[in-house]
Order: sequence, then structure tokens, then C-alpha cells
Amino acid sequence: MLSSRHIAFFLFPIFVSATPAADTFTVATFNVENYFLTKFGTRPVKPEISRSKVVEAIVSIQPDVLALQEMGRCAALGELQKRLKVKGLEFLYREWVTG
Repeated sequence: MLSSRHIAFFLFPIFVSATPAADTFTVATFNVENYFLTKFGTRPVKPEISRSKVVEAIVSIQPDVLALQEMGRCAALGELQKRLKVKGLEFLYREWVTG
């Protein structure tokens, strides 16, 4: 269950935005299947070709909001974020959640 703090975090930009809102926005969820930059336990490094394919797929969707599953470590998320930015898809905010 979301706490009131999380709900406020997500609703706050809606109420204070001075820019016109888009008619629609795209939310995407993607299981990146063990996106690790270094070996972690029994999980191997995600090969370069696979990481490139993940970026290609996300860029093709052009989501406004992106939720990822099996996103390795926090450094891997930062690396993916940089790759997406190079391709013209910049996510200014991120949250890495363990669980």
C-alpha cells in the first residue's frame, strides 16, 4: 500500500505544473531480465548486445513513465539512464527500489 507521502509525491506535479498538460501520456513496464553490469551472485553480466536491445525497445516506445523489473544494481539503472539519454530519451527522475 502506498503511503500518503508517496501519493503526494506523484500528485504534486499534476497540481503545480505551469506548463500545459498533454492530452495523453505513455506508461511502460519492462522486465529487463537481470540487467547487471558486473556478476552478482549466480547472475552473470548482461551482454552488451542485450543491453543495446533493451535501449532500442524502450526508445521505440517513447514512454513518459517507465517501470523496470529485474534491474540489477543501482549503477546499472544509472548506466541505462545514460544510454537512453544518448538516444534522446531523458528521464530526469528515478527511484531505485529493492525488494
